[in-house]
Amino acid sequence: LRFQVSSFSFEDDFKRYFAECNSNEATKLDRDALAKVKRGEEFNPDQLSAYLNCIFTKFGIQDENGDYNHQRVKYLIKHVVIDQGNVDTIITSCGTRPEGISAQAAALHLLVCSRKYDELRFYSNIY
Repeated sequence: LRFQVSSFSFEDDFKRYFAECNSNEATKLDRDALAKVKRGEEFNPDQLSAYLNCIFTKFGIQDENGDYNHQRVKYLIKHVVIDQGNVDTIITSCGTRPEGISAQAAALHLLVCSRKYDELRFYSNIY
């Protein structure tokens, strides 16, 4: 029996959303870019922000304007942090969209800010 919240399974949905976002040239994230992100190396922020915005919108983490749904942000963070003790710090520090930035920039902000507090777990088995 798979763990489910709000009638969806994080891992199953992530695999589906990853495939959907990666099938669109505008939001596709290539393996090299993803590997750079995982290693903490320099990457193309436009490519990554478009991909993240696609994934986050599908999960309901962001709405069409790029604003965060706080309940969904917390749900995401709980699934990707390595240390569960970092969840509240990340939510407090990163869980509000910075004013005046685009939806795509807001998606990237959530990832970059979160990585300041936790290494984050990436689902490498689906890439």
